[in-house]
Amino acid sequence: MVMKRFTLIVLLFIFSMYSQATVTTTVSQSILEVNDIIQFRIKIDAKVSNLNLKPLEKDFKIYNKYGPNISSSYINGVGSTTTEYVLNISPNRSGKIIIPAFTYNGESSAPITLDVRSAHQSNYQDELFFLTAKISDTSVYIDQPLLLELKFYNAIDVQSANLDLPSNMPFNLEQIGDLPTSTEEINSISYQVSTLYYQITPQNAGQFDLGQFKINGQYAINRKNKIFNTESLPIIVNVKPIPAQYPKNKPWLPATNIQLKDNLAPSFNMTNDANLTRVIDIQMSGLTNNYLPKLSIPAISGLKIYSEDEIRSDKIINNQNTGLIQAKWAILPTQNGKVTLPEYSITWWDVNSDQLRVSKINQREINISGVVDQNISNPQSPVIQTEIITKIPNWIWLTHLALIIGWGISFIVMKLKINALKNTTTHDFTNQTSQTSTLSSMSVLDACKKQSMHKLKQALVDFEKQCELKNFDYSIYSQTLAESLSLLDSLLYNQQDNQQKNIQDFDFVKFAKDFKQIKAQTKNSKQPNETLFSLYPSD
Repeated sequence: MVMKRFTLIVLLFIFSMYSQATVTTTVSQSILEVNDIIQFRIKIDAKVSNLNLKPLEKDFKIYNKYGPNISSSYINGVGSTTTEYVLNISPNRSGKIIIPAFTYNGESSAPITLDVRSAHQSNYQDELFFLTAKISDTSVYIDQPLLLELKFYNAIDVQSANLDLPSNMPFNLEQIGDLPTSTEEINSISYQVSTLYYQITPQNAGQFDLGQFKINGQYAINRKNKIFNTESLPIIVNVKPIPAQYPKNKPWLPATNIQLKDNLAPSFNMTNDANLTRVIDIQMSGLTNNYLPKLSIPAISGLKIYSEDEIRSDKIINNQNTGLIQAKWAILPTQNGKVTLPEYSITWWDVNSDQLRVSKINQREINISGVVDQNISNPQSPVIQTEIITKIPNWIWLTHLALIIGWGISFIVMKLKINALKNTTTHDFTNQTSQTSTLSSMSVLDACKKQSMHKLKQALVDFEKQCELKNFDYSIYSQTLAESLSLLDSLLYNQQDNQQKNIQDFDFVKFAKDFKQIKAQTKNSKQPNETLFSLYPSD
């Protein structure tokens, strides 16, 4: 009986130890100023996964919360669990502020009274931190991109900084570029300057208030953590509709300037072995590169033109967005004579003068020479003129007789071959091509063996024309061969820069291997106009 009573007392003692969850709170200092940051700790002798912090939010701003940090220990066979929260808080006002008691499972902490004094450093803080907001233009058109520049100046290092965007912002903001930093001196004070750029594109006409941009954060001075708040001046933007006189069939391009540059002279001569690359550079001040679609020019007789990928980028020049576009084309002559490259123009609206403008590149004249015409289709039999001879030698008669017999035998053999071919469903590529096309095929392989780009180029041109005469589709290549052709053209057009390097970049052995696949893949169909993607798509 005594043993049972002793066991019950021990169990009740242990239960009372676990049921009493002591709650304690402490602060790093009780006398402070507005904008000072102090550390507030909450310790509970129990396992707590969630804690209600609403009582603090009335008079304090919570910057960081660490926890819950849960730890367990065993002393003399008795286990205990502790949960701790650590918060960085700053008072919202001066005066006597009470941190209320925190209660958990019937146990409460003692309230803490803080003596918060007025911040005498407000003017001083304005000198330490400030924020400016600047927009590229306050009177713009619909779809005219604006550049918003935010600059944060800090005279001392900050521990953290957070940007608050206006809640009533009428437009979408798109951050562009990196976050450049610099230093500036204002009123004999040296500042570190962090710059943010945003693009704003208004979609509707009217007057809009962009509001104020704010930055808040923390810094340390005299071993005390403090907070700072600074904001920019408000910005008003007037958005105008698209002018009625702007052409409806042209893309709307509101810009401050659009410049076009061409590397070709107005008129020049060109031979068949020349490697010509046309380059057009476009700079659009006040617009990003995506406002302008890809360049396209109609097909031009006498030229084969292959486009390269456009190089597009955006930069900030003179505090405004600037779109940069570079387009390149390789030009290959196919016939002699004068060829005209058409005029290229861009219609746009000058937002500075409110006028319709057109930037253009005038037409270019090319005088082509040296192209060998290899079109031998339907040749006419030559006219043989003879004189009447009173007496013809016997050897001439014998020669003519032998020729006639030979022609007859050849005709019979050819007829037999044609009848044999009619009974077959498949035939070899080499039996369909002429002797000239066979020689062209051998010339391609011979150029690969000698690793000569120019010979390979000429051999491919000869082979292409022979295929065209025989109505064969030479464009049905494997993917690897198409890639080799594209690389060959690219290297030929730029070979003058670094000839040796370009030759090493081209795999002649692989090209010859892929070229032989034409025999198995060629079909009896009309060839297309281009083997590579053409710059000038037909309408």
